[in-house]
Amino acid sequence: MALTLGNGSRNAACNGVVDLVDAGDTAGTLKIYTAGGSGGGTLLCTVAYADPAFGSAGSVGTGVATAFTMVDGTCVASGTAAAAEIYPSTGTAVITGLTVGTSGSDINLTNTTIATGDIVGISSFTVTMPAA
Repeated sequence: MALTLGNGSRNAACNGVVDLVDAGDTAGTLKIYTAGGSGGGTLLCTVAYADPAFGSAGSVGTGVATAFTMVDGTCVASGTAAAAEIYPSTGTAVITGLTVGTSGSDINLTNTTIATGDIVGISSFTVTMPAA
């Protein structure tokens, strides 16, 4: 039998995960990499979250937390964006394995070809805790 989370559990689990982004004294970050992420890819850009980073899960849908306004990041390297990870200011990744593309990815950018000095802005970002 598959594990299924009820609505309250989905919201609590989602809040628990996104609250980790607020650990530490400053805002968390979204880091965009070439393929491989921090495990072998090149860091292209860091985008900062607000502090706190996310609203409460459930306000836009069961198990869904929406990020508050994020601060645009200036790219530090050139390459093709393919992976992303979410970090608190304390440094240990909260979420890894995010895909980056132009559509149908966890993070969709207008263009995945990034050059040093480019500005990357994230207009909206949500984290969803699935029911199963």
